[in-house]
Amino acid sequence: MKQVSLRLPDELHTALKDLAEQEDRSLHSQILRILRQATDSPRTAPVERDSPPA
Repeated sequence: MKQVSLRLPDELHTALKDLAEQEDRSLHSQILRILRQATDSPRTAPVERDSPPA
């Protein structure tokens, strides 16, 4: 298993932590669940990326 260091904005960390608590999961398990859902789902729309305005 690989390790990744991830920096999250405070509000995203709080939202993920709250969601994990609601679903009776650890924060780690919640993030893995979300990432697996994102990579297992067929892509039907383009992925939006944060990019600076042109």
